[in-house]
Amino acid sequence: MKINKRKLRCRRLISKFYEWRIRHIGTNQYMILLSVLAGVIAAFIAYVLKTATHTISHLLEGFIDNETSLLYFVSPLAGILLTTIFVNYILKRNVSGGIPRVLYSISKESAVIKSHNMYSSVIGSAITVGFGGSAGLEGPTVVTGAAIGSNLGRMLHLNYKQKLLMLGCATAAALAAMFKAPITGTVFVLEVFMLDLTMASLAPLLVSSVTGVLISYALTGTNPLFFFRVANNFQAHDFWVFFLLGIVCAISSIYFTKSYIFTAGLFKKVKSIWLKFLFGGLCLAFLIFLFPALFGEGRDTINDCINGDFNFLFINGMYHNFRSNSWLVVFLLWFLLLLKPMATSLTFVAGGIGGIFMPALFVGAGTGLITALILR
Repeated sequence: MKINKRKLRCRRLISKFYEWRIRHIGTNQYMILLSVLAGVIAAFIAYVLKTATHTISHLLEGFIDNETSLLYFVSPLAGILLTTIFVNYILKRNVSGGIPRVLYSISKESAVIKSHNMYSSVIGSAITVGFGGSAGLEGPTVVTGAAIGSNLGRMLHLNYKQKLLMLGCATAAALAAMFKAPITGTVFVLEVFMLDLTMASLAPLLVSSVTGVLISYALTGTNPLFFFRVANNFQAHDFWVFFLLGIVCAISSIYFTKSYIFTAGLFKKVKSIWLKFLFGGLCLAFLIFLFPALFGEGRDTINDCINGDFNFLFINGMYHNFRSNSWLVVFLLWFLLLLKPMATSLTFVAGGIGGIFMPALFVGAGTGLITALILR
């Protein structure tokens, strides 16, 4: 009875606010204000996700006392086990799907996303990636942002177009806060969610993205996600190098997609979540033990690749003897990139939660480093 009375009071307050808003605030101005609110909430959620993941990861790194530590083998298994228990026995809801799930909700379910998605992906991905699962945080960020916008729209009784716009605003803000790049969040939403490119939709998206970035600056500082410096200016006669790099990266992207799908397909006929955890988790743990650079999100490895540093290949002591041989370095890096999409797919097959955008950047950065090492 008390809960029902509270719900009735909330509904009355929302109804009174709705009536006041119609009398005093125009629709466009109202959506701008809501975009700021969505940006603030989404940015805080993105900050919580990133902070929780990195805190878990740093705590675990404190227990790694040598470069061939068994923790590289045990930790990913533990993280996926905890995620599996959380999803199947505590939450008891389907958390998988990522961006395709959001698109399905937009097209088939009137932009309605279940409320548990506002926190379930955050918890699941923080545990999975923090403990070493080879995945990214961008997919869960998109799902969480979309869920925030959708449920905010439902709570305020917005129509379908307005609800869809709120979904886009919160998603754009979450991505912008994650990458500290407002244009990235806006362009992603316009391209993937296919919102109408009008001032009525573009202005709230930009406002929400900028709000997300400002909140991120306030919480984590203004340092960019990826660091690089331009050592040499572009010369026209070097055009062929970048043309070649584009071709090589295209081949890498095709391999990434096909390898990811193939690895997932190997487990399609396995119905038991525990068999998937056992076989998929053990394969993942073995790969990470062989190549600790596969451990976790891989942001530091991407930064190393951008700056031409390949020391991440030698975290595992068994490869130290290859450090002085440039061609063996290239081979090790190439082999690592071949394994990355498999490791990401195994993370999800075994029961982990995460995204594939950062692993794709991982492969792209590594491909660029290989090309540079060969051509230098």
